Amino acid sequence: MVIPYLAPRRFGLFLVSILMFALGVVAVSRAQEAPTPRVWSIVPDSPVPTTATVRYTVTFSEAVTGVDVSDFSTAGDDAGAHIQTVSVASNPAVYEVVVSLGAAHAKLLLVLNDDDTIRNKDDVPLGGNGASNGVVSALAVRYHAFPQVVSLVPESTLPTTSMATFVVTFSQAVTGVDVSDFGTAGDDVGALVKRVSATDNPAVYDVVVALGSTHKQLLLLLNDDDTIRNVAGAPLAGSGMSNGTVSAVGVTYTAPTTVAPTADVSLPQSAGAEVGQHSSLALTKPTNLPVISYYDAINTDLKLMFCTDLQCGTPSIRIVDSVGDVGEYSSLALTATNIPVIAYHDKTNQNLKLAICNNATCTAPVIRTLDSVGNVGTYVSLSLTATNLPVISYYDDTNDDLTLALCTNATCSTSLLRTIDSTGDVGAFSAIAMPSTNMPVMVYFDNTNDDLKYAVCNNPTCSASTIATLDTLGSTGWFPSITLTSTNQPVISYQDYDGNDLQLITCRHILCNERTYVLVDDTDVTGGYTSTALTASNVPVIAYYEFTNRNLKLALCNNAQCDAPVIRTLDSVGDVGAYPALKVIPSTNPTLVNLVISYHDGTIDGLKSLKLYAGTQAIDTVQSIDRGQPYAFNKVSPVNNATGIPTTVTFKWAPSTYATTYEICVSLSAATCTNWGVMPNADTQLVYSGLSPNTTYYWHVRALNAGGRTYSAGEYWSFKTGP
Repeated sequence: MVIPYLAPRRFGLFLVSILMFALGVVAVSRAQEAPTPRVWSIVPDSPVPTTATVRYTVTFSEAVTGVDVSDFSTAGDDAGAHIQTVSVASNPAVYEVVVSLGAAHAKLLLVLNDDDTIRNKDDVPLGGNGASNGVVSALAVRYHAFPQVVSLVPESTLPTTSMATFVVTFSQAVTGVDVSDFGTAGDDVGALVKRVSATDNPAVYDVVVALGSTHKQLLLLLNDDDTIRNVAGAPLAGSGMSNGTVSAVGVTYTAPTTVAPTADVSLPQSAGAEVGQHSSLALTKPTNLPVISYYDAINTDLKLMFCTDLQCGTPSIRIVDSVGDVGEYSSLALTATNIPVIAYHDKTNQNLKLAICNNATCTAPVIRTLDSVGNVGTYVSLSLTATNLPVISYYDDTNDDLTLALCTNATCSTSLLRTIDSTGDVGAFSAIAMPSTNMPVMVYFDNTNDDLKYAVCNNPTCSASTIATLDTLGSTGWFPSITLTSTNQPVISYQDYDGNDLQLITCRHILCNERTYVLVDDTDVTGGYTSTALTASNVPVIAYYEFTNRNLKLALCNNAQCDAPVIRTLDSVGDVGAYPALKVIPSTNPTLVNLVISYHDGTIDGLKSLKLYAGTQAIDTVQSIDRGQPYAFNKVSPVNNATGIPTTVTFKWAPSTYATTYEICVSLSAATCTNWGVMPNADTQLVYSGLSPNTTYYWHVRALNAGGRTYSAGEYWSFKTGP
């Protein structure tokens, strides 16, 4: 055997190899060892996510399999976070992990938990054999995107109308923003947050505040109660009440005098006001000042007006309820301490509602929903018991019934509901009165038989009642009104629909089974929306609407039987007189009857109040006291898309009916305007100088009065200045 020559080192290795071979051990070279898969990176798609999920990209050193949801977990202070999905990308070494975020989160870590189920093609586990040797955590994701209030600013720091609009901007899209999230501070104790509306930007909301009658400064407060949340469900400023509370810049009530180029967003156009329907009137004691509830149809609100004199020349107006379309069929009564109580219809929800004011100026009314089963709460009529408990008659449109709601305490936190009459379709045009016995009496229309009906409760809770039909001649019993004499004798006015005339029934006692009928007025088509009151000597006085000439009329009875009434036309300018509410002012002079009537003016779509000295038949005052917003109007020049306009330009617009002033905004873009210039003396043009050459501008104008504001038709008009 020939043994080749080997160098000493090689010879040693040769001997080791022979020895290992002899022992049956095979050596594998380093180049032949199988690679161990490892994690190269775990990276979130954003370190500051603003959505409900965050996506992580997990990159391995090579293609692996066995990667699923069980391989991952979360850490940090987002206890509600969980792994949603795990999916392989186009590169088999890359996976995407989607984590669903919790409702209250501030910091999140994604952790890959190595349990040796993740393996490469050679079946080598992550990090080699052994659980947890491949554990890796991601970069921390911090939720600085808890929604925050970026700004809360008034549209104008110097509002000139009865409304102030604030713009609330959040750091991201949020939901749950409503009227309950806002309050007011400052010396305007009568201010009321009227409505909150979303804009095209889900992170921006408009808040409209109705200003009080005596206001100097107002602050709008956003009260964080954790109901405002982002798309992930995270509350404003994180969990915790009040940690996101913010107040707005103060608003003072002096008109601005400057116009600056800025921007504006066009608001919905108004075609004119429609206020004053369904008015109800009461007089304070002992001052006899009118208080009027009514429906504002343009804003779909229930309003309450307080007069400072009989002519109501300088009234103050309060929005009592603005949630949804509310305020139809309003019926008002004052407690012994002059606290207003109003029953009305919620048209949006088809409910019967009741507003109980907290004081004589109704700064914070309690709103109750008394009946919400079906379509209920139309043809509402309210009266108070001797202990100031509200009792309301109304029509149940679902069941065609006359129904009664009786409050069991002064705030009506609990109430009884009684079906008074369910024979046929009954209960429309209901009217109620309260005798000294506190057993309500009601008059109403029987639509099945076209009759006038009458119901008397047999006890104060009306667990039983006596029902009578008072008039069955043709179609009769429309628009009834009822009042009681000092000895509880009912006096009822109504329209005979077939005869188109005004009728009066005087009852000899509470059951009205002995009664006298009087044809009061049969001139033209008349007798609509009757309202009846009595003088101190129990002589009836009736306000009503004449359909033929669309006038407000008054019937002055000569005695309690009304056998020779005097008919007066009180207002004939336009379409006037619907929804009258009449009260007689107490007087010690039997020859002088002082009256106050609120009613709707359908020509100007406003509420009017009238004071009449009937003893001399002289009308003292016919006063428009709420006309609503100004009517629609148009911009005139410079025309839209005009070019070559001088740097000194005259803006012109058509007048708006019932506008008391105008505001104009000249802007560099059609965005948000924060500075509207007020025109003195209701001018309809403005000479504006200082524009830049070769520049595109946008302009808009709006009309204002005490009832609100109306924007000129269309969006912004633009023009470009010349060189």
